[in-house]
Amino acid sequence: MKSDVVRISSGGSGIEEALELSDRVAGFAGLDRKSAIRLRLMAEEMTGMFMAIVGEQEADFWIEKDGEKFELHLLTTTELDSEQRAKLIAASTSKRNETTGFMSKLRSVFEAAVTSMNSGYSEAVNLGLVESSGGFTEWTLSQYKAEAEKEQWDELEQSVVAQLADEIRVKIVGLNVEMIIDKTF
Repeated sequence: MKSDVVRISSGGSGIEEALELSDRVAGFAGLDRKSAIRLRLMAEEMTGMFMAIVGEQEADFWIEKDGEKFELHLLTTTELDSEQRAKLIAASTSKRNETTGFMSKLRSVFEAAVTSMNSGYSEAVNLGLVESSGGFTEWTLSQYKAEAEKEQWDELEQSVVAQLADEIRVKIVGLNVEMIIDKTF
């Protein structure tokens, strides 16, 4: 089952509707109170991260359910070209996109995916995005966990999303960037 699709913007419109959607899906699926709260928390974290990363942009949010498995989806189309991305990075003190810890890493992967589509994926590859056999580029939480160092693992342990999700994927297909959070209740 796929829920309705809610259009959200980095300016905040649609966010409350997306959170209400997670509540409705939880009710429809018959989730207990604890599981329903967890589903909403993951939706809050996902939409909050989107608002913090992308600038003036819109995305579609929806939830898919297959048996006990839930997938939260956030799909956006890139708007920045490689020249705009280079200008943003050049404006930083370090002149590079730095990542430390889980949430910074996830933000950077999503940001790189959103903004480097036309630059040969060099920044995205440096962040751990890999070309999959399905013809798209992807980053996964399980891959990150396997490669995380102690300091990164400590931050991962504190992340709400990392604690609740079974898997987090950032997937690039053409000009589309999609974040998917998997959870089985």
